[in-house]
Amino acid sequence: MYLKKMTNKKTGRTYLSIAHGYRDKEKGYSTNVTIRKLGYLDELEKEYPDPIAHFTQVAREMTEQANREKHVDSVVLDLNERLPQNSDGRRNLGYAAIVKVFHELGLDRFLCNRQRVEDYRQQNPEATKAECNRATGLDPKTIRKWWNIKENS
Repeated sequence: MYLKKMTNKKTGRTYLSIAHGYRDKEKGYSTNVTIRKLGYLDELEKEYPDPIAHFTQVAREMTEQANREKHVDSVVLDLNERLPQNSDGRRNLGYAAIVKVFHELGLDRFLCNRQRVEDYRQQNPEATKAECNRATGLDPKTIRKWWNIKENS
């Protein structure tokens, strides 16, 4: 992830956002997606002494966090290993393949985002979607998707 700076030609104001660049394998070219909208540079300078340096560091930390979450441990089996004499001869590795698919499909992130929105709504029943976005850092589309979900569904 990186800090994206866009300057409006008419007003001359610079807008900051955190974006993620990636290569679209199907279309064959690189593109980016906005992860978090930050605001105009002149307004952010009132809150931070150096907003560019601050949010560059935030983007770097978000990248490191995403890399840690993306890492899936592998399972290593020693085919020459012998089972102890008193064992029943079974090893439970059946869930390993399912867990790998679960993470590759992003279901863990999907369910975690839903839970974050639900938890925020329970803690802040009068809050708006914009406040949820600022507090959680989730994408507005994700917040809209889970905003009106009934409890125990």
